[in-house]
Amino acid sequence: MAPLRALRLLTVLFCIAAGAAHATGPAAERTDPVPTAPPPPGGDGSRFTGLYVGASVGYACCGADQVGIRYKEVLARGPELQIKGSLASARLGWRTRVNEQILGVELEAEFGDIADRRTEKGITAHSRITNIVTLKGIASIHATDNMLVYLTAGPASGRSHYEVSNFISLARIARFPGYLVGVGVELARDSDWSLRGEYLVYEFGRNRVEGAGRSSEATPTFHALRVGINYAF
Repeated sequence: MAPLRALRLLTVLFCIAAGAAHATGPAAERTDPVPTAPPPPGGDGSRFTGLYVGASVGYACCGADQVGIRYKEVLARGPELQIKGSLASARLGWRTRVNEQILGVELEAEFGDIADRRTEKGITAHSRITNIVTLKGIASIHATDNMLVYLTAGPASGRSHYEVSNFISLARIARFPGYLVGVGVELARDSDWSLRGEYLVYEFGRNRVEGAGRSSEATPTFHALRVGINYAF
């Protein structure tokens, strides 16, 4: 009888073990967690993304427009104009994060009176730029949650009044095409407001003015320092 009881006991234990294995199922495969890169110190600049409006004030100077009058292939050189003056602007912009950069675009209207008038070697010249419209691209070179440092460039258009005289007066009032390049920094004040500073260089190409067999070229250019504010939506 003892061997029979032992056989029955082994049978019961086997059934219990088989049932427990069937209830628990196969052992789950172990998976290691996917490592994630830690956020950069100071944040990733996402604070500076989205739609925003802003305004700036500034001062323009330091341009160089060498004036000359050409008559029958003879060029008479006159003064070098350095247009300068104050300006103010309003803008609408949008920025987004692409990989590790903040990229964006701004449409801006600038108002002011940037001008110069000089007489030299018998030639009087006057150049004035007003009502500038720009479409700027923005690309960050450093971004945290509190600071954005960026490069900017894009097409520009300004209303120009150019006049030069040497016995005969030549004048042209037109909208001149051009471009700007620059660098800026923006500092966050809270979740909505930020402060901005920019250094920009404007170029308006070569624009021909002619009459009475004479011709001249307006080549207005200037540098601008601006400070302003932005409000993010």
